[in-house]
Amino acid sequence: MPFFASSYRDSQIRGDQAGALAVYFLDVGQGDATLIRTPSGDDIIIDGGPNNVLIKKLGVYLPFYDKTIETIILTHPDNDHVAGLVEVLRRYKVEKILMTRVLSDSPSYQSFLDEVEINNIEVEVIASEETVDFGDGVFFNILYPIESFAGKTVESTNNTSITGQLVYASTSVMLTGDLEVEESLVARGLNLKSDIYHVGHHGSNNANDLKFVSAVNPKYAVISVGADNHYGHPQYRTLKNLESVGAEIFRTDKSGDLIFYSNGLEFSQLQAP
Repeated sequence: MPFFASSYRDSQIRGDQAGALAVYFLDVGQGDATLIRTPSGDDIIIDGGPNNVLIKKLGVYLPFYDKTIETIILTHPDNDHVAGLVEVLRRYKVEKILMTRVLSDSPSYQSFLDEVEINNIEVEVIASEETVDFGDGVFFNILYPIESFAGKTVESTNNTSITGQLVYASTSVMLTGDLEVEESLVARGLNLKSDIYHVGHHGSNNANDLKFVSAVNPKYAVISVGADNHYGHPQYRTLKNLESVGAEIFRTDKSGDLIFYSNGLEFSQLQAP
């Protein structure tokens, strides 16, 4: 039976007690910000969006007494992924950050790095495949990058995006940031099958190749995208590729925050407050 609950506040408490993993794809406009809460209530943030909307969202979804973020994962330093994290570093105790430390002249990224140094936060530089253990049987299997970008200037920071599968028991979420070279993952023969696909690069045609989407073969596809954005995201080809594999498509520009709970067997969607 799918894991459902009657109301958000009640479900959050009962869900955590029941051993549920919660994944919140937050509506921050044209950008990415994802909050993950483990069954015992540890908090992981993947990217922070282009503004301070993330701070307001944390005020809604985290208990008022919870002022610690156990892990932040910055997939790459573009403004629409990093800007909202700056204020998080100022207002919360952050225990650890995973990032590539690729070079970027983004002012938001520099502010982020300044706050990391000021607060003496532990940083792990991701440069190869590894598995991060978040406890409670929750793992993040990092699939990309497989080389170091630390201190390097690159043509496209999108293609330095930390990419991986969030796994809880028999359920999984594929998260790719803005990666545009997903075919390299398919070529490596990796098992990419996932229940949820956080659609790459906001639904851009520069990502979401049909071979990759078919390999992920998600039940649910979540697109983080701003309403009426000037990029035309999500683009037609991406939507058709997702439809071709039978994915149920959700969009933050149409539905706002998108919340999914896993009981370890399957994911269920929960209505945002």
